[in-house]
Order: sequence, then C-alpha cells, then structure tokens
Amino acid sequence: MLSLIYNFLQSLQICFTRKISFKKFVIIIIGLMLVSDQYGVSSIIRSLGLSPLYYEGLIQFFSSTAFSLSELVATWTATVAARAPIYRVGDRAVLIGDHKKLPKEARKMPGVKRHNQESENAGKPRSIFGHCFGCIGVVVGDAYRYMCLPLVMRLHDGLNFIDRWRGKESKTMIRRIIDDACRTALRLGTDSYLVLDGYFLSEKLLRPQERFNETENIRLDVITRAKSNCVAYYPLTEEEKLAQKGKVGAPRKKGASVKVGNLFDEKKDAFKKATVMMYGKKKTVRYYSIKLVWRQGYYRPLLFVLVKVDGRRLVLVSTDLDQDPKEVIHLYSLRFSVEESFKDMRLEAGTFNYRFWSKFMRKLNYFAHSGDKDPLEEITDKKVQARIIKAVERVHRYVNFSCMALGLFQILCFEFGSTIDPKEICYMRTYRGGDTLTVGLMKRYFSQNFFGLLYNEPVCELRQIITQHQSGLFGMFSSQNAA
Repeated sequence: MLSLIYNFLQSLQICFTRKISFKKFVIIIIGLMLVSDQYGVSSIIRSLGLSPLYYEGLIQFFSSTAFSLSELVATWTATVAARAPIYRVGDRAVLIGDHKKLPKEARKMPGVKRHNQESENAGKPRSIFGHCFGCIGVVVGDAYRYMCLPLVMRLHDGLNFIDRWRGKESKTMIRRIIDDACRTALRLGTDSYLVLDGYFLSEKLLRPQERFNETENIRLDVITRAKSNCVAYYPLTEEEKLAQKGKVGAPRKKGASVKVGNLFDEKKDAFKKATVMMYGKKKTVRYYSIKLVWRQGYYRPLLFVLVKVDGRRLVLVSTDLDQDPKEVIHLYSLRFSVEESFKDMRLEAGTFNYRFWSKFMRKLNYFAHSGDKDPLEEITDKKVQARIIKAVERVHRYVNFSCMALGLFQILCFEFGSTIDPKEICYMRTYRGGDTLTVGLMKRYFSQNFFGLLYNEPVCELRQIITQHQSGLFGMFSSQNAA
C-alpha cells in the first residue's frame, strides 16, 4: 500500500527543482491523508508527529518557487491517466465539473465575497460570505462502483481585480469551468465527455467548447441538463432551405419554436422503454430524443433527451448529435459522484481547512452593497499586489494538494478494497458484503495501520523522509508500537 502511494508521488518529483522541496511535498500529502482535525498545517504536524520546528518551513513551502502548480497538476493528471482505473464510455473518459461554495468569514482573506445560493435545497442559506471553487474530476471505477477523482480545483469567483493586476482577462465562472475542462482533456490525452449540471448551459459554455473541438485534435462533448420550460427550435427542413434561395435578407437558421417541456405530453406515444445503468443500479426509464436548435446568444444544434424515471421528468442535453440517448442518461447519472467527492474533501482530506490571509488586504465589509466601490481598487502598490497574489496561490496549492491526497485514497479503495474486511476497521450497521470500501473507511484503515506499515517496511524511502522530520519522542514511541 505504501509503495503504491510513494510510486505515485515519486512520478511527480520531476516537477521540483530541489529534493528537499519534494520531501516537504510528500510530508504534506501523507499528513493530509492522516489529518483528524481541522487546523490546516497544524493538523499535518500533529498527524505525523513532526517536530514543531518544521511548522514555519511547511507554511513557507506553499509560497516556494521550487515548483509550478500548473506543471504539478498536469503531471498528476498524466499519472492518473496512466495508472488509475479510469472509467471509459466507448473510448472516452468522463469528466465532471461543478462549483463548491464554502463559508469563509476571514476579513483579510483574498477572494472572499458574498455568494448567492443557486441550489434548490431549502436547507441552505440564501447567501454566504466565502470562497467559490471550481473543480474538474475524472470518473474512476466501473459502471457499478465509481468515484469522481478530483484533478484540478481553483477559485472561480472573487478574483476580478487580481486578474487585472496579472494582466489577464476577467472571466465568468462558467467560462473558467470550461477552460479548466479543456486543459484537463488535453492533459489526459483522450477524447472526453464533460458532465455538468443545468446552471452551466449557456453561450459562455458552448462557444469555447465548439472552438476547442475545431482547433484541437481531442474532442470534448458536454452533457448537461436544461430547464423543462426552455424554448428551442426545430431545424429547417430541406424544403424550407430551398424556399429561402433568391430571397432578400439573411437566411433563416431555425424553424418553428417549441417548448421542450410540452413534448412530454405531445410525444408521449413516441417514448421508448429501456433499461439503463443509473447510480450503480439498473433502472427502467422511458425516453424520447430529438435534435433541436438551441438559441441563447447564438444558434447551436443540440441533442435533447426527455427522460421519465421514478416519477420524475428530466430534459438532458448533449453536444454530440449522434450519441445514443441511453448513454446520455447514464453519463448524467454519474454527475452526483462529484458531490460525494466534495463531502470527502470536507470530512476526510481537510481540503477546506486552510487559513491563508494577507495583512495587506483591506478588511472585508459585511454590509457592503452591490454598487459600493471594491476595496481592492485602492491598492496600487505593485509589491502589495504581489503579496496578495501569493496568498491566493497558497490557497490553490493547499486545495490541490488535498485533492491529490483524496485521489490516492480513491485509488487505494479500488486496489485494496477487496482485500480489507470493513468489519475489522469499525462497526458497520448497514454494510453489504462485496461493496468497495468508501473513502471514509479507507482513511480509517490507513490511519490505524499507517505507522505499523511504515516501520515494518525493510527498505522504504517514505519511512526515511518522515522519520527524519519527526520529534524524537514520537519516533521512539512509533518504533516501539511497530515492534
């Protein structure tokens, strides 16, 4: 188990210009896999029993110039593509994207702003102060047991002024998610599907996706959900196209309009019955597919799939006009796995426990109105701007390191899940035999057995890296327990 983890981490060593920086990276990843409380870097020190003298060094590591985060994420993605059990539909990988909003009320933390909740869940507040992250992950496993392995995660909102300081274009949250997905597809080196929820269906998503397919050798198609009250248009028939010839003015691009939700009743006799894999189970669904022209800013033909399942009605959309409708239904059912990954990030990997801030930030005003001046407008000193940008970079590094730790847990679940008896880890009231271990159970097993595995390894570079940074008392007790 430890050799598998270290082999994955060792493949990332080429991204570091100094060996001591790589050792710190290994310590942070293993520490994030062992954390049991929510105190950021302090939790890493406690979980591994490191000497308190290394605290400042680990904090400074998140600002180190010995590696580039974008290069590290690209190498991590290539390693996952080569070694992880990626789930494929045909010859395509399945990417899942979504946003995660979390409360952060630190008044001098970059990127914190008021966010409105678009979720229909009544248990969530209407608005929060915090960060909004965009995440792109790849599905690993098989059709019966799968997980969303996060590959890249970064702030997608609250950085407009910081983008201007860097001389970059300020982008919307939707544009950022499709840009991250396009980069991830290139790093995976394979054709992919991108599954998103209904919030993302807009011109800002479809134009960059279409441009990517025209300019790159890799194809990326989007599967998402549309509102049941959306309006689309029938494509022009051959007779209508011929009738336009010779007429004055721009040619028509669409036919008659149709409310997509009305097709559930108008085409009820045309629905087909099929059995589709959804959420790891076979379910009987009724579906009807039709190619319509979607218009919101520009005209785009899309495949609409109307689905009736468990008393619910769904309108799914795919940019691949020739795709099997049953495949669209199955792929959209995989989207919920990213929500489970967000839960594991919060509970198991400590992804959102960072506490990076800058004393140069202006204090956050909780009572500011939408038309008020942004406090960052007052910052014109280039050195101060650079300090704030560094604080954002620290957040990105911490979050992506945690995503790598979670990804290693998910890979361990598929590699060793069948050899570990969950009942020996802890009490399980609802365990069903044959299930693959969850991330929570794998972390509990890893935490219980890590030091025993570490000190029983005859030759293990991972052991050398950790023990030389531990406090003497902790190392002595660990050796006794292993013996």
